Amino acid sequence: MTGKLFNKLYFSTIIGFLLLIMPHCNRNEVIVPYVPVNFSLDLTIINELKTPGYSKLYPYEGYGGVIVYCEFYDVVTPNASVYYAYDATCTYELNDTCSVVNEGNSITAVCPCCGSEFHLSGGYPFKGEATAPLKMYNVTMLNNKLVINN
Repeated sequence: MTGKLFNKLYFSTIIGFLLLIMPHCNRNEVIVPYVPVNFSLDLTIINELKTPGYSKLYPYEGYGGVIVYCEFYDVVTPNASVYYAYDATCTYELNDTCSVVNEGNSITAVCPCCGSEFHLSGGYPFKGEATAPLKMYNVTMLNNKLVINN
């Protein structure tokens, strides 16, 4: 009798452990493939990226292009400015030819394929089929240049 109880307890413990260590999957979430990203933008040349709320798409960077968004530009201390950079690939549609589109002075980006909309201040979806945020890249300010990399 104790052998059966021990086997049940052992089996339950193994199953519980496997459930804990298995990654949680969301079938709607798409993992954007890794692509090396390393480019810089000179803000003395690209002045519009000093405007808070402005975003610009760089279509030949990343997997589906890279969107750079200015949340806050500090004129006195440019290194204190806040920028975000995202891969333009929709996290619902994994397709490098159907990237999310931004509209210059817009704080949102829209996927033309599924209609999902993303806030560029954090990359999170707020409308449509997508449930995962846009893939984010590192942004560093160095001598009035933005360095975007992964």
